[in-house]
Amino acid sequence: MNKILELVCHILNQAYKKKLTDGELFDLFSQHKCAGLLYELSCPKEKQQEIAFYKMLNRNIIYVRYQSCASIFTQLEKQKIPYAVIKGAVLSLSLYGNAFVRRSGDIDLLICRNDADRIKQLLLSEGFIQGRITEQGIVPFSRYELLYYTAQTHQLAPFIRKTNNPLCPYVNVDVNFDLLWGEANRSLTMDFVLSKTELVSICNVTVRKLKTEMEFISLCLHHYKDMNSLYLLYKGKLKLGLFCDLYAYLSNAAPDPKHLAELCDTLSVSLYVKKCISDTEKVFGKNTLTQRYLQYLHCPNLPDTYGLAKTEIHPWPFALPERLFVDIRSYFDQTLSLEEKEKIKLNNTVMML
Repeated sequence: MNKILELVCHILNQAYKKKLTDGELFDLFSQHKCAGLLYELSCPKEKQQEIAFYKMLNRNIIYVRYQSCASIFTQLEKQKIPYAVIKGAVLSLSLYGNAFVRRSGDIDLLICRNDADRIKQLLLSEGFIQGRITEQGIVPFSRYELLYYTAQTHQLAPFIRKTNNPLCPYVNVDVNFDLLWGEANRSLTMDFVLSKTELVSICNVTVRKLKTEMEFISLCLHHYKDMNSLYLLYKGKLKLGLFCDLYAYLSNAAPDPKHLAELCDTLSVSLYVKKCISDTEKVFGKNTLTQRYLQYLHCPNLPDTYGLAKTEIHPWPFALPERLFVDIRSYFDQTLSLEEKEKIKLNNTVMML
């Protein structure tokens, strides 16, 4: 982790044309979702207290989430329903050897679409409600909203259950059918993806996660979407932390490069994974770590563009890592077409359901 901290500090010092203090680095790491780096800083006392508070809070929230869902994971195993927990605490465990470093708002399940009804019935039987959180509590979605959410995304509408814990008053579970995005116009074979899982313990609850190489593919596809979706870019999802995650995963989890390349070829996602590793190299500079993986990915280099649908792809006017520190929203306001701006509004409507 010290190596990543050294590289990130160099990038930030260049971007801001000065050497940043630990207090300034703390604020930037928080802003850019560089969770693992916060614990490496020698911050002022008040910042150390803030870090300690959030570590304690995050640990407690994750504990409540997983303990609340323990019976669900038991039933998934008992009923032999293929699944994997992705992102959140399980990814934090792979990245940092600690499930409590990364913060997240929910538990994400990856399942086969054919198992959606079984998963839904299981969650409903455990007291979950598909709805939104309001000041009055959980308000269930209408039938139209449930259908619209399923039609517009690769997910079921979110499941929520109230707890009796003031630190974590609600537990949210998202159920995902795919690792790709709607604009890809294809789906991955989830039976194959979910054949690559292993058991891990989070807060004394046994769950399934993707094995190392498949988990890195999942991480790349998630980050590729964040780096290219007009909606997510407009919402400010392009953060330095995306590249810290990728570099840290290669460094700490050390997926096998040959096996990773074989899985990428099988799933036809080599272009996206190579782009994520190449962009990580652009941020941190050419190095032996990223080159170790790039040499096995025998596919063309994707151009330096943004946009997921073929009709909305544009070249970036800002190079990496410069574009991590520019106001993308203002740039989009000036350059996107009316149709593209309407798509952002539509996505925002869907996410607000």
